Amino acid sequence: MSGMAGVVRSFAFAGLSLAVLGACGRINIGGVGSDGMPGDDANGDGPRVCSNPSGHDEDGDGIDDVCDLCPHRADPNQENRDHDGVGDACDPRPDTPGDSIVRFDPFTSQRADFMSLTTGMQLFDGESLQLDTRGTSWAGFYPSTIGVDTLIISGSQGVRGTAGLELLSLFVEKDPQKYQCEEYEPSPHMSYSETLDGTNYSNIDVQPLAGPPMGPFELQLAHRGPNIECRFNGSVSMAPKPAFTGDTVSINVIDEVVTLDWLIQIRSE
Repeated sequence: MSGMAGVVRSFAFAGLSLAVLGACGRINIGGVGSDGMPGDDANGDGPRVCSNPSGHDEDGDGIDDVCDLCPHRADPNQENRDHDGVGDACDPRPDTPGDSIVRFDPFTSQRADFMSLTTGMQLFDGESLQLDTRGTSWAGFYPSTIGVDTLIISGSQGVRGTAGLELLSLFVEKDPQKYQCEEYEPSPHMSYSETLDGTNYSNIDVQPLAGPPMGPFELQLAHRGPNIECRFNGSVSMAPKPAFTGDTVSINVIDEVVTLDWLIQIRSE
């Protein structure tokens, strides 16, 4: 793991200077119910109006992404019992108001606030971001203030390369500190790892996987009370961390074919 981590991290960070752009947040947030609540109609006395639709419905529930209370989870009824604009289907705290979707990217095209370190093996096909990193690496970045957040990426893993160093990771950083969830091979594992000085990485909690992951995946990095929680499909790793801050959300892929379908960032105030 240490050798592979060095390859990935040196690739991702050596000489990289990110120009801090104004993060545009979630795509064109819009839509209110007749009760004036954001995105839902708590009184049930009128239709929800989507004032600035994008023309894309990632989860296929009939509600445009920009007005969907959970754009990545099919929720045609748009339940939102705490009326905070994040639906019950994806709200980390469905009974406590104060959550918000600060970023949703369906990877239909490259957004102004998304930068990639390598572009030769990436393709936005109108629905997803296709990556072929066999024999090489790829990294994508969003400048973003990180707070008490839930970050999830979803897609599908395909053919592996021959180097035996396949990796998929999601992390936040505020140089030199970095906190990351990753799935990696050989000997398939997922883990939460961190560095406080940008050089020395520690694998805090490592969990074995049943076999090389293939097909659909979700990779999540979240703040949960006193812990940071990582999830890769059904596997979970955790570490004590009362809070973490950052100014960049990053994705790394190495030596495999991956489709990225969406990324979401939900903040809990």
